[in-house]
Amino acid sequence: MTCHLTPEQKTELVQLVAQLVQIPSSSQDGEEIYRFVIQRLDSMGVQAHYQSAGSPYSLASPLRNLVARLGKGVASRDAQPMEESATSIDAGTTTVPRGKTTRKKSPRRPPGGTGPTSRPSPLGPRIMLNGHLDTVVHRGGWLRSPYSGHIEGDRLYGLGAADMKAGCAINMLIAGLLASSLNEIDGELLVTFVFGEEAPFSLGADALLGEYPLEGFDLVLVTEPSPILAVNDWCATHRKTHKNKPFPVAIVGAEGRELFEVEFLGKSAHASHPTLGINALHDAARFVAELANFDLHSSIQMGRGHYVVLNITGGDEIFTVPDHAKILVNRQLTLGEDAKTVTTELKRIIRVIEPHSTVRIGRRYSPGEELEYRPYMSGESEMLDRFFSLLPKGSRGGPCRMTTSSVGDFNLFATRTRVPTLVFGPGGGNIHAPNEWVSIPDVIATAEYLLQFFLEVYSH
Repeated sequence: MTCHLTPEQKTELVQLVAQLVQIPSSSQDGEEIYRFVIQRLDSMGVQAHYQSAGSPYSLASPLRNLVARLGKGVASRDAQPMEESATSIDAGTTTVPRGKTTRKKSPRRPPGGTGPTSRPSPLGPRIMLNGHLDTVVHRGGWLRSPYSGHIEGDRLYGLGAADMKAGCAINMLIAGLLASSLNEIDGELLVTFVFGEEAPFSLGADALLGEYPLEGFDLVLVTEPSPILAVNDWCATHRKTHKNKPFPVAIVGAEGRELFEVEFLGKSAHASHPTLGINALHDAARFVAELANFDLHSSIQMGRGHYVVLNITGGDEIFTVPDHAKILVNRQLTLGEDAKTVTTELKRIIRVIEPHSTVRIGRRYSPGEELEYRPYMSGESEMLDRFFSLLPKGSRGGPCRMTTSSVGDFNLFATRTRVPTLVFGPGGGNIHAPNEWVSIPDVIATAEYLLQFFLEVYSH
């Protein structure tokens, strides 16, 4: 990597991460962080605005996505190629002249993957840079305030530090550094900050795609903490699982998921005569044990997704054989799997345990089918190739193209738009848990990788 931030830019970036962490932004908090981001971007020369449409599934929520559009984009598709410009960006040791951009014809999308959509091509690429500003709700167990943003060594601590306020701070800095220069080229950078990623159903991403369907875009880039998301996951380059791959980690595919409610209907009886009843909880327990035994090694392209039991309810404290039990089960989806194939599998598992109870299997539906998390694997893409060319070559076969068993907004972006989707961000630890932290060196390096990438793809 040859592009480096100046010492002042590094300090600004770390301070910005801390400032974002210090603003509570779970689904139970207000709009303060959205106002802060708009004002800060404005001071950087980036005009951001609230998306005009909210989510039709959360009418009571005042939250809206933030959007900034940089570059000429599709408005200049039919314009003549511009003359060479002398505009440049100072990015530490690298100054890249700006000018018209040329690129090859994008390859076709392979079956089962994502790829560029058909369109009249502008001269420069069209890319969405995305992050979510919301966090999970604060829980106990923190050694310091979850909103302190304090630094110890190379770690910055706080709720959402890694997931993903560091990524949002990186996106803000990149947008500010590129703002003036992107107006000189016939390309587009769509910078978006969405709400609701940590709440059910990714309602912010859904609302964003309703107004910005990303037709003709070349790449979606999400700055989630990729080293954390790809732990113990499958590498498409080397076709094997990497247990704990260090930064930099780039993710090009993700599993999906389905939620199922499995109900066991037994027969109540006095607990002193259990043979007169049918114990629904006993059958449910055997089912849970079978799920644990059923799980085998899997990956997004090989094997099958795993099960996780999320909740069990049933019975009460009176002296009675429980006649009802309900289990909420999460099932990860690999390529080629869906609710129908998993339902068939669940029926086979139930037949194995031979329950005495009557069993019902039902899906826990999202508000709309378009909000379901589907698996994806980004296919061939010139933009992906250009990004991976910046990463360390690593072992034989080139840089790792990782997948993740996690799900998020990136599932919706990839599966609904068919645009190649890349997840790339800093590492850290304890996401969705007390004492969350993000690696400061990774934050700086992520910004430098992304800045170099954008300088190259938007330069002559």
